[in-house]
Amino acid sequence: MKKIKQLLIILSTTAFFIGCDSQIQPIEPDCTSPIELDGSNNNWELFLGGDTTVPAFPDAFVNYFSFSLVVHDSMGIQIKGAFPEARYMSVNVYESNQGTSLNEVYDLQIYPDNCSFNPFIENESEDLPNRFFTINVLKEGSTTDNLENILFYPEDMDSLSIFLRCYDTKGDEFGGVELPHVYIYNTLTNEEIINPNNYTLRDITEDGRFEDILLPLFPFLKLSTSIRFYKFSTDSFFSNYNTSYLAAGITKNPDEVYMIRFKPPSIPESITDYSNSQTRYWSINQGDEDTQNFIGWKDSQFLIADSDSFVNIVIAEPTDEIVQHSDGLNFLPWSIPGDYMAIIYRNVLQAADFPGNFNQIPTLSRESLGGLQDLNDLNAYNYIGDFAPVGLRMSKEDYLNDFGGFPVSY
Repeated sequence: MKKIKQLLIILSTTAFFIGCDSQIQPIEPDCTSPIELDGSNNNWELFLGGDTTVPAFPDAFVNYFSFSLVVHDSMGIQIKGAFPEARYMSVNVYESNQGTSLNEVYDLQIYPDNCSFNPFIENESEDLPNRFFTINVLKEGSTTDNLENILFYPEDMDSLSIFLRCYDTKGDEFGGVELPHVYIYNTLTNEEIINPNNYTLRDITEDGRFEDILLPLFPFLKLSTSIRFYKFSTDSFFSNYNTSYLAAGITKNPDEVYMIRFKPPSIPESITDYSNSQTRYWSINQGDEDTQNFIGWKDSQFLIADSDSFVNIVIAEPTDEIVQHSDGLNFLPWSIPGDYMAIIYRNVLQAADFPGNFNQIPTLSRESLGGLQDLNDLNAYNYIGDFAPVGLRMSKEDYLNDFGGFPVSY
């Protein structure tokens, strides 16, 4: 009897350790096999930030890639790509005719594939040399078993555009990687849909669709010598969900100079600085009434005054005496072919506790604009102070004399 008890103890103890060992040592994925990408990357539409024909006020240092198709019930979309070398990346889903972001995911929120790492979260690991991700785009109500990185779109929507954005890439426009492969399948049968109904946004976007929104504002904006920045509605502009925008309008007059200054937010030098920075990226771009972009500077290109940490910007025709008088400041030549300029100031991923967060500013729209008093009241400076750009228009003579009395710092 004693021997039987000893045997039972040995067997139970062995079973216990076997059970524990099976729990703490799960089956490892096979990371030695080559990565196979299903689907194709042939139907992406390229909107490169440096292309002056791209509408909707693109940033000169952001490249936009869209994939558009007609969707129907039981359709699933899987996007498999590699994290780019970039300051920031995101994927947004839009209804193609409306241009308003319905759902999005950005770099820090994207889970990497098995045997891969996310370079926006951790430095490269020798154990995980790959940097692949998979994003799933599904209609609301779809089954999501074992799926990660899911973007839903409304059940009643049939016209879908997916935007991949890469900010401030390294190496090339794609951040050193290929465009993602897109695999489209039937969610009921799991069979691939070979010939989806793709289209391009350029085919459905009417010329001048944004012109009606902006042109009525310019007569108001030229009535004052002050250059004020406002938070405009970005609906229908295919704007990025995590990007905040301020804009000012200038109507050009002969022999004028335009000065702007503001206190910029802090930016990260590496991924370890993300949590301590006020924004991931900021920029200034010059667009026209057709919402095209003709010149842009990113944060790292600007001189920041040692004396007070302000950015001082001069916009004018680049004559020798104007450029010389702008030494030590940030001179951006007037690059718009016409007389209407929209200056776009972007901040990406603003920190919630950043005192200059644009969320504190009410939105300027046709409905909120009743006259000059509204232009004064909705000025971004009234809500975030020195973090909002302010400016002054002046004659060339006044600029060369004393900067038109406008504050200047070095």
